[in-house]
Amino acid sequence: MTRLGVTSLTWPGLALATMLWAALLLFRDQPLAPWWPALVFLVAPLWRRQALMWLLIGMLGCWMAWTYQHSWAQRVMVPAQDMTLRGTIVDQPENADGNAYFAFKPDAEAMGLLRTSWYRNAPELKPGDCWNLQLRVRPPHGNANPGGFDYESWLFRETYVGKASVRGGELCGKAGDDWRARWAEALDLFERPRASATLRALLLGDRRDIRDEDWAVLRRTGTTHLFAISGLHLGLIAALGWALGIAIWKLIGLRWWPRARDWGAIGAVLLAGSYAWVSGFGLPVQRALIMCVFGVLALLAGRQRQAGHVLALAFVLVVAFNPLSVLMPGLWLSFVAAGGIIAYLHVHAGQSWLKQLLGIQVLLAFLLLPLSVLLFGGVSILGASVNLLLVPLFSVLLPFLLFSSLLHLGLDWEQPLGWALQLLDVMWAGLESVSQWPLAYWEIAQPTLWVVVLATLGVLLWTQRAWGRRALGGLLLMPLVLAGPERPEIGELRVWVWDVGQGQSVLLQTANHDLLYDTGPAWGRFSAADRLILPALQSLGVRRLDGLMISHPDSDHAGGAEVIQQHLKPHRQWGVEHAPCRAGQSWQWDDVDFEVVHPGDGAGSDNDRSCVLRVRNVHGRTMVLPGDIEALGEATLLAAYPSLRADVLLMPHHGSKSSSTQAFVERLEPRVALASAGWNNRWGFPSSSVRQRYLNAGAEVHVSGDEGALRVELGETIEVRGWRNLQPRLWRDFSSDSEP
Repeated sequence: MTRLGVTSLTWPGLALATMLWAALLLFRDQPLAPWWPALVFLVAPLWRRQALMWLLIGMLGCWMAWTYQHSWAQRVMVPAQDMTLRGTIVDQPENADGNAYFAFKPDAEAMGLLRTSWYRNAPELKPGDCWNLQLRVRPPHGNANPGGFDYESWLFRETYVGKASVRGGELCGKAGDDWRARWAEALDLFERPRASATLRALLLGDRRDIRDEDWAVLRRTGTTHLFAISGLHLGLIAALGWALGIAIWKLIGLRWWPRARDWGAIGAVLLAGSYAWVSGFGLPVQRALIMCVFGVLALLAGRQRQAGHVLALAFVLVVAFNPLSVLMPGLWLSFVAAGGIIAYLHVHAGQSWLKQLLGIQVLLAFLLLPLSVLLFGGVSILGASVNLLLVPLFSVLLPFLLFSSLLHLGLDWEQPLGWALQLLDVMWAGLESVSQWPLAYWEIAQPTLWVVVLATLGVLLWTQRAWGRRALGGLLLMPLVLAGPERPEIGELRVWVWDVGQGQSVLLQTANHDLLYDTGPAWGRFSAADRLILPALQSLGVRRLDGLMISHPDSDHAGGAEVIQQHLKPHRQWGVEHAPCRAGQSWQWDDVDFEVVHPGDGAGSDNDRSCVLRVRNVHGRTMVLPGDIEALGEATLLAAYPSLRADVLLMPHHGSKSSSTQAFVERLEPRVALASAGWNNRWGFPSSSVRQRYLNAGAEVHVSGDEGALRVELGETIEVRGWRNLQPRLWRDFSSDSEP
């Protein structure tokens, strides 16, 4: 077999095997023993002509399995404990509202990287500083809900072994002068915060100061990839380096070096590598640099027609370099986009460059749609049009931004950089205007992985010239477009108790209606409604609420009310201004009865005047949601409704000792008791005595902070599942530490 034959058979096959290994590891809840992939070695002798490929597949599988097992074993798995650790601050801290969030690497070899928070009046912290810190160290736990950002996955792929909060600290050594910090400070002097934050993201890979609202604008316009260093940016810089290398060859190397493309390749790799180094060489940059280097090597070797094989080789090396990178959405988006571009240029090689540019943008809009829906819950309708304008603009703007920054930082010449920042502000204004168009973004309920795979294949087939393939591609796309979210049957009820930390938010779903009871906590820049509830509702296909009920005005229940009202436009509201709850209010949706049973007349605290909602399905199964009523409110409720019962009960006041009295628990006789309480919360909710009271009454007890979002199915029977059990993953924490 020729060398070309081995290569053409090996790399696409190895890339496919790498994807299969990744899928096997990503969907497990326990690590895979590293010796299991070695069984592939037994297959190698059966295919002697491809033995090398099978050996590489086995070696790569062993390496990936070992990496995941090692990362899993390094995590903190013991209850919260106080520790004093000496170590170093890694990377630039994030500062917000007087709090600081940073990566802390203890000197002790037994302890890995900690995601650390310093609350309330944090001192100035710089990368490389040495600190002796008194820490409260916990497992790497985060909120677990359908949809939205998977914080625990991020902690795992960034190799954090645990989380920590600072109780006190002492500086034990200052780092040397940080040139990246000086550059960031120099950009801030222009008093254009949005443009400066964007330039820091493009120049230094520092995206800390790009606001959540700005990311929303980029998501709605399909331009997120332009403002996070990716293959596009490295490709543009490499192209500039190629041109500079050719120019230098013409000036000094023409006579004694016959091949101009060698100089171009050297210039491309050097300039792209320099840009990657300046930007901090993070994981996305590493991936982009590997892809860029192999693209340059393909051009250098005249292997443009084997671009697909080169891409496959790049994918294998990216994953081999860091197996945890398969947890990054950008990895899959980048390689799917690059593969689509290669396929399009191969099929439409005879088109003019203008038609190719237009065709590629249209292709990418459709090709990335399935993955975007799976990863982000929607896709920008205007993305192709906006990118058709901005991608060529960026090919000019990015080098201008970089060189104007260097002129300012090196020669203190401010004018070019001032112009560049003005251009960025104009660009932001245009993007913000476009993002506000009603049809700018299409939200779709989160599909299954198989629907996404079939839809991606469908898009690729749809771009072919043969009508038979196009028809098949259209059929494969249908499930993504037409499949709606699963709903309860008529007369039945589905309830989601969201994992929102120390607060409460509950979604009640009938066959055709959705009611949200409370909107979760909000403090500082954090809003559970923005970060957790809206993405979860979006993943379930909830676009507008039929009802919103706020139990009482405490911020842990009503903190996200304004956000929910703005985004989901509830048709009916209770417990908000001008629409108070009153005992006796009732209605029916899809043969499911809803009734407000409290508050009635009489005074009481805000807690004791919480809206109490009783819901009964067609089979007579009943759920009661009592807000934060305490002992007095419970007694009042029992006096007004002597026959009140609940198959499923949301614990009053998160399971505090001031609620769930013995009389209340005995009267309601719940079969299932749910606590909306934050993991490891400082109050110890639900109280151990309250938990035991429910257990003694024969109730199952489930806590959202421990199990993730709780899904309750009320049909003829009752079924309760936590999201951590519904979607078990290796990186998800299953500890139930409730110690304050």
